Amino acid sequence: MDSKFEEFRQNAADCRQLAVAAPSAFAKQQWLAMTTHWMKLAVAEEAASKHGAAPPVIATEAPTPFVPARTVLQVVQ
Repeated sequence: MDSKFEEFRQNAADCRQLAVAAPSAFAKQQWLAMTTHWMKLAVAEEAASKHGAAPPVIATEAPTPFVPARTVLQVVQ
């Protein structure tokens, strides 16, 4: 991907697709929450890139059900 912004937007799109295909209302709600999470990260990344500051990023050390395996983030403090 070209940038973290694009990667975060793609993750949000993936979560949205999973929400549409979710087998239950609970699963749909969870995927939509993750869509919102990724879009907030994308907005923060875009704002930070415009101002030259490091964006706040939630870190994980391993993939989880909420973080796609291709996206394991590093801590930015």
